[in-house]
Amino acid sequence: MNTPRIEVGSPDAFWWRAGALLEQLVLLRPLPARNEYFAYGVAIAYIRASGDTVDSSYEPWRDLITDIRALRLTVLDVADRLRSMRPAWVSSRRLLVDAARCPYPSGRRQARSLSVPGP
Repeated sequence: MNTPRIEVGSPDAFWWRAGALLEQLVLLRPLPARNEYFAYGVAIAYIRASGDTVDSSYEPWRDLITDIRALRLTVLDVADRLRSMRPAWVSSRRLLVDAARCPYPSGRRQARSLSVPGP
């Protein structure tokens, strides 16, 4: 398995790091109480500070933290679950940005045709 390294800047490495942070805060229990709430807040803050966003509603996070505590998930599974919590509008916007950065001419043409004019 080729796990991401800290210095790797790919999107998969970002989600892997966020998943590892969440898992460790839940399992290591650094506080006397309410470690799950702390892990939830720190993970959302990390994701937002990195320029992305996730759904912060209670239910998906409760299920994710319950699965982490039960040791049902690996770090890569946690990263996949976090990635799946992105709102749909963020995913479509990211595709446009990635297409605009594409080094291939067809990617640039596609990005120009899909881009939405600014205000």
